[in-house]
Amino acid sequence: KVVARLAELGYVSTQRGRSGGVRLARPAAKIVVGEVVRATEDNMVLVECFDPLTNQCPIAPTCQLARALDEALVSFLAVLDRYTVADLVAKPRTLTRLLLA
Repeated sequence: KVVARLAELGYVSTQRGRSGGVRLARPAAKIVVGEVVRATEDNMVLVECFDPLTNQCPIAPTCQLARALDEALVSFLAVLDRYTVADLVAKPRTLTRLLLA
């Protein structure tokens, strides 16, 4: 399901059959991790009060926790925006050795 979703979003391409498999649909250096997280996470609502449609919290208007959590989410995504898939696989030989061990 994950691969199908990534293919649907244009991050990977898939090919069935004997010589098939999964490949990046664009260069790894062009795929920003924060973008992938935003595109694949259906719900970035950390707590119920973040969603105005379901918020029933009586202290929401004065709650500082919601503001802190929102700031943390923004910071989290900002950090992920600084990385590409190429950054995450910068040492392919080391990764290959670990995966084959």
